[in-house]
Amino acid sequence: MTGKYGSASIWLFVDGYRLALMKATGVRVKVEAVTEQTTGIGDAWEEHTPTGVSKVELAQTGGFFDTATKSSHEAFKDDYTLSPQSTQRVACAGFAGNTAGVDFVGVQGVFSAVYEVLAVNAELTKANIEYVATGAAEWGKLVQIYEAQTGDWTSAWVDNAAATSAGGAGYLQVNANFGAFTGILQHSADAGVSDSPTTVCAFTAVTASPIAERKAITGTIKRYVRFVGTVWGDLSPSASTSPSTSVSPSASTSISPSSSRSSSMSGSASVSPSASVSSSVSASRSTSASISPSTSRSPSVSSSASVSPTTAAGSAGSVSLLCGLYRA
Repeated sequence: MTGKYGSASIWLFVDGYRLALMKATGVRVKVEAVTEQTTGIGDAWEEHTPTGVSKVELAQTGGFFDTATKSSHEAFKDDYTLSPQSTQRVACAGFAGNTAGVDFVGVQGVFSAVYEVLAVNAELTKANIEYVATGAAEWGKLVQIYEAQTGDWTSAWVDNAAATSAGGAGYLQVNANFGAFTGILQHSADAGVSDSPTTVCAFTAVTASPIAERKAITGTIKRYVRFVGTVWGDLSPSASTSPSTSVSPSASTSISPSSSRSSSMSGSASVSPSASVSSSVSASRSTSASISPSTSRSPSVSSSASVSPTTAAGSAGSVSLLCGLYRA
């Protein structure tokens, strides 16, 4: 968690755009206390006095000019600060790698002041970007590392050593998503051992990306913090209703007629000298028919609506993001 780091450990996101893909040769975060020269007559040395105002500058230099989807050119070609109402960006930069608990800096109120494309003969075209900010540089810790998720998940706890009562801010950078996504930061005094986790920061649901958000936090932030993500499929993050209706009519009609006909006739004649003729005829006929129709119709209709926020009728959801926490 502590030590020295090199260029392989640097990452930069602005409004969800992963600008490390530009392969910049330099990234600079500059925080400056503004001073005014107050040298007067009789002073032998130049004198400067802090004005009480600080400023932060963010820049990346020597990156490759790229027109691919979600590239630097897509991010900055139409971003001109022509009026005071220009959209402010959210930027996050890390210099200690993509590991939970490492330091990062978050800046809200970033304006893309300079977008410079440099073309040189026999070389790939480069692009430089400089930002100025209207807010503070907020140093915090990375809670959710940058990675892709295809289902609901909960990150490991990040230990901040102590609680704070001064609030802070959560920073979310979403680079890509399919479907919708919601994320929260939870905190606990003892990593959930006896103090049940509760939500300290709830980010706005994401349905399109790239996008970023800084969410202010007031009051106490407990010692341990973790990230909880819910990945929806191709449904809305408000709710998914899955009614099931089944109709099972059963009708059976059985007709079982049984008809039996039995006739018998016997005749015998004998002629004897005394001439006697005896004839016997017997006939028996029995017919029985039974019709026992049984018709049963038992329709059952059941309808149930359940809200299943992580189940989609179609494709599963996915999201690529990172999240950090600044504690004042």
